[in-house]
Amino acid sequence: MELTYIFFFNFFIISIYITSMHYLKTTQITVRPVDPILTDLFILIKNNYNINIYNYRVLEIGNGTGNKSIELAKLFVSYYAIESDNELYNKQIEFLKQHNSRIKSFNMGWIGFVTSTEKKFKLIYLENVIHLIDYNQFFNYAKNILYPSSFILIKTPVSKPFGWGYNKFNKSSEHFDATQWQKFKIQLIECYNTLDSLDNLINKITSDFFIYYLFYFE
Repeated sequence: MELTYIFFFNFFIISIYITSMHYLKTTQITVRPVDPILTDLFILIKNNYNINIYNYRVLEIGNGTGNKSIELAKLFVSYYAIESDNELYNKQIEFLKQHNSRIKSFNMGWIGFVTSTEKKFKLIYLENVIHLIDYNQFFNYAKNILYPSSFILIKTPVSKPFGWGYNKFNKSSEHFDATQWQKFKIQLIECYNTLDSLDNLINKITSDFFIYYLFYFE
């Protein structure tokens, strides 16, 4: 029974990933401005830890087409990004070239990157991807590429049927699937409950559309 549950859970997560990737690939790419809540959290880091996060190397995991990374990367001395989907990565590279972005981007999965790189980072940033990976495994690996006194920042949509790019989970879409959404919502809440319970959590902000988790590692 347990193996059956694991199989269907994994199948469900994979189907979510495939659907979300299709949405990203078929949607027009436009540069997104820097989220002001992110900058508020960077100010919090400066005020509470006396660390100007902009002076350090940053890694973004799962940056998709790069549209949300271009303006954000301009704030930092050095900005790295990884994207495992080949088609998204190819779109991203062309998009970054068009905007003369200095983002150092790699076409690989996060485990492959963190187990092969010799670089250290002061901040690891994830947006809209934490529910698609093994988050317990992620934290165990991520600590290996962080400098002392570093941070992990996670931005993810709230567990409500809006703010999700793919139509099946977006209530405003004619393709909204209430049954699939309820199954997905259970997985989201489990993920968020796990993040809430982690000892390294130092700040959490919930807006109308997103939850922001900031973790500190000494």
